[in-house]
Amino acid sequence: CFVGFDNFECGDCIFYRAVLHCEEKTYVSDVYSVECGLIESEKKGQWIENKNFDGRVSEFSKDFFIDEEIVRARLYIVGLGFYESNLNGAPTDEYYFKPIFTDFDVRKNLTNPSYDEDNFANGKKTVCYDTYDVTQLLKKGENNLRVLLGTGWYCDTDKDFVDPSFTYGTPKLFFELHVDCEHSKKVVVSDESCQVRNTALKSQMFAGDYWDLTKKPETFDFAKICTPPAGKLSPSFVEKDAVLERIAPIEIKREGNKILYDFEKNHTGGLKLQIKGNRGDKLKIRYYEVLSLDGTPNPHTSRWLAYEDGKYLVSHLDQQGEYILSGNVDEIRPLFHWNCYRYAEIELPQDSELFAVESLFIATDVAQDGKFRCSFKILNDLSKAFVLTQRDNMHCGVPSDCPHREKLPYTGDGQLVAEAAMYVFDAETFYRKWLTDIIDAQGANGWVPYTAPNVGGGGGYWWCKL
Repeated sequence: CFVGFDNFECGDCIFYRAVLHCEEKTYVSDVYSVECGLIESEKKGQWIENKNFDGRVSEFSKDFFIDEEIVRARLYIVGLGFYESNLNGAPTDEYYFKPIFTDFDVRKNLTNPSYDEDNFANGKKTVCYDTYDVTQLLKKGENNLRVLLGTGWYCDTDKDFVDPSFTYGTPKLFFELHVDCEHSKKVVVSDESCQVRNTALKSQMFAGDYWDLTKKPETFDFAKICTPPAGKLSPSFVEKDAVLERIAPIEIKREGNKILYDFEKNHTGGLKLQIKGNRGDKLKIRYYEVLSLDGTPNPHTSRWLAYEDGKYLVSHLDQQGEYILSGNVDEIRPLFHWNCYRYAEIELPQDSELFAVESLFIATDVAQDGKFRCSFKILNDLSKAFVLTQRDNMHCGVPSDCPHREKLPYTGDGQLVAEAAMYVFDAETFYRKWLTDIIDAQGANGWVPYTAPNVGGGGGYWWCKL
């Protein structure tokens, strides 16, 4: 048993082992350790935001000086919606679409008057921070921490006619960098001394990417201290999204200025490539699950449609990205948006050179620890299809109904496949986290909503029963 937990501080390590005394023999386990994370009552960082936020990705920057040799360093960080961080120009981690998805906060400016936020005001809201060992990224002397912050799940305004509104508010950032030196400790925190600016990048959950790489960086301004989200700050304990596979095309077809790539299987993620073109020219990338009978790409299986009065089409979103080239060699890669596709079509501007094209299969990095095989090919094929489909629908710590049009964690859909998924994946932690989301989403009147975390959706009793 452990004694005196109140005396531990952030970053302290607890070492332990189990000892089993039997009548004739004593068994002793190996020594294990657990490291203390942030302590709510002692946190020093403040929640900050970009007071000039306009829907584009924000870039936060913090310079700091370390005057001793570094022994150990931990970065505790969370950005709402999605964030990406680096120290001294190097990424702090290899993960995507962070943080894990929870019911972060109380929603603002709800567009559906029938949605009763008070029914869900049960205090069960959570924000999960991430912890990274960044010892090797720091140096004695001047250092710099930079964070790209997008809209993600927190500030989703891509869709029209969505109820309830997904939007919780303006994207927010929190971090503490704890550095143990030879003779002292230093803590670098998010506060009003951080600088921030709008970038030329837009990367949204559903609307995709729009990057204008011709624009010069804007001038930095100081960040604004903002109201913290209602969610309790907690450590992240479930697997994150990562690159599971780098896929080369099995077939490439070119017709005029369009190139169609076939990556053999439907998967989630996006293309990574380099391109050299004329300044101001536009590169377009479109993603498709299937081809039509005539061999042309078919966007309809993944297209999101919005109707007014149930019959008037007023809006639609396809899986795509648009990039205005800088005139130098530009690298295009997934940022804060994922697609689901087998085929990718690149529309090239004239006089451009394309190279290093690959597809990044990105999903929650849950290990596959079960396999199925029998003498019937059709059953083997169904098993492979299930594994791939399940992976495509595991993102940000929740299962989804589809990885493109809605991306929603429907409780009915998730329940239907949970048992089968547990046979195939080491997914206990993944589903334990999601069951907590369901409990947290349950209203005061006992109703379990269609999605957990509760971001709307519909479908009737079968989509919300347990």
